[in-house]
Amino acid sequence: VDFPTPCKIMCVPNADLYGKLFNGKSQAWKADKSGYNVWFITEGQQWNTKLPSLLTEIVLYNFELKYNSKLPAWCHRGMSVLNGRLDDIYALTSNVKSLDVNSLLTTSQESYNTMSEADKTAFDARATVFALCLKKNFGNKGFLKVLEASLINPGQCLQVIKLSSGDADAKFPSYFYSLLADKRNLSW
Repeated sequence: VDFPTPCKIMCVPNADLYGKLFNGKSQAWKADKSGYNVWFITEGQQWNTKLPSLLTEIVLYNFELKYNSKLPAWCHRGMSVLNGRLDDIYALTSNVKSLDVNSLLTTSQESYNTMSEADKTAFDARATVFALCLKKNFGNKGFLKVLEASLINPGQCLQVIKLSSGDADAKFPSYFYSLLADKRNLSW
């Protein structure tokens, strides 16, 4: 998807200056008529590893605009995390002990935005595992089938997963846990 407007990336050397300039505490992005803007702090973190996740959000947003659709929250959050560093992905997902697929499929971006930071982190971890398992278990076509079903009717996703796996209730969840057992499996 081509960007219809410029994308500006602004690096700020420390949190104090970031707070003064942008009235914020963490990395962010914004889209408006003039283009896309990305802001982030370079102090104390590997900022170059955070940039792909922010740009993923912009690309997904641009996709939504171009095709007049709304991608599900699990897609935004999961794909953004998966475009980060492997160690960050592992750290985030290592505490996932269960996966409520129905909850992931029905959580809207608006609902996500009202969550506490702890709930957002937990959702991001589950969404990451879900997106990764869809891709690893069913390949690109299966991932896109579930994503397409999410756009049409989130309730249909479970049926698509059942058709793809033969028995979603038995095979799909167990696949999540076997995938998580080995850190090498956590690459997109």
